[in-house]
Amino acid sequence: MNDRHYESVQELMTVRPSAENIAAHGTNAFMQLRTTGESHYRGRSWWGLDDIEEVIQVTKDGWPAGLDKVWRSLQTLAMPALTSVRRRKVRKSLGDHLDIQRVYQGDLEHAWESTERHPTRGVGHTTTTIFVDINASYSTDAESMFWRGAVAIVLADALERAGRSARIVGFTHLESQYRGHYGETTTSILLKDYADRLDLGMLAVTTALSGFYRCWVWRSWAAAREVLNSGFGHCKHFSNGMVKVESLPQPLQEQAGEAANVMISSVWSQGQALALLKEMGGSFNTGQEGSSDVE
Repeated sequence: MNDRHYESVQELMTVRPSAENIAAHGTNAFMQLRTTGESHYRGRSWWGLDDIEEVIQVTKDGWPAGLDKVWRSLQTLAMPALTSVRRRKVRKSLGDHLDIQRVYQGDLEHAWESTERHPTRGVGHTTTTIFVDINASYSTDAESMFWRGAVAIVLADALERAGRSARIVGFTHLESQYRGHYGETTTSILLKDYADRLDLGMLAVTTALSGFYRCWVWRSWAAAREVLNSGFGHCKHFSNGMVKVESLPQPLQEQAGEAANVMISSVWSQGQALALLKEMGGSFNTGQEGSSDVE
């Protein structure tokens, strides 16, 4: 009914609430993009920062402190190394470029140079779509919401370093989100496409900062003509790990890749984050797939 997909964070941030939702929820901070009476008492435990104004600022300028926290918290037990699939230079008797110095030296077996990928047989997938669930209940604290983004950052960085292409999609999936509508709705945001440069700072803001979700994503929900329920619906979460496309909600199936698809959803602590990273390292090097059960 109100499934929405945004091709960028910038597109998400330009969405304006509808007149219907302004009338129903206009006093909320995310509607006015400033601290209001109902939100003045909330601080870091809810926004992840001091207030919504600071959330808006780091969305534009980045969140170095959040990225630093990721590395400090997770580098003590990094995910297992992924086998590299980057191209490397090789020398053979035939190739793309002739090294005339080798010819003069009589080394004809190694006179030609070319680039080849490391063998990929048995090392899993070279392209991956990472689905990051940024949804959480009203009472979930910012610290708990931080860890899904931390896993996404470390995993994406490891994939890129190993020469594997990653596509990253942030999403929310809820039930009974709008008045009179008891079905499920999905909102998704393309955070990085395969060919895009990996911006870890932006990824920290959009996936690990609770305030991004409680400001910009909530605001996007209010763009619908239908009025949001007072609690904005019931969160639906998923099992973590490799997933099969057919097990995803239909709107997410449309964003899935042809190779590996990974779900990061039910991660609420540092221990869970470390365990999932360890599991992911083994899965990527063997190409295993799993299922995606809604919780």
